[in-house]
Amino acid sequence: FNFNALYYRVVALYPSASSITLYNKKEGSFNRVFIFYTNNRKYVIIRLLFLLAGLARLIINSKVITIKFYRFYTKVISKK
Repeated sequence: FNFNALYYRVVALYPSASSITLYNKKEGSFNRVFIFYTNNRKYVIIRLLFLLAGLARLIINSKVITIKFYRFYTKVISKK
């Protein structure tokens, strides 16, 4: 996993941003979630899935938890 490449890709998404001011890493059983905050007050949430050999039910549960996490930590209104 190349964290530096991810860092520079996030900065490239926002031409008005020149750097990342803060980032958080949340780890789950089946994915990693990174929240990057840029110096122009924008943020990006990135979810990277782990490859696994397991039950399909567990993968679905992981996606449900990711959606709940997103709704809890953002102010985006979405249909439930």
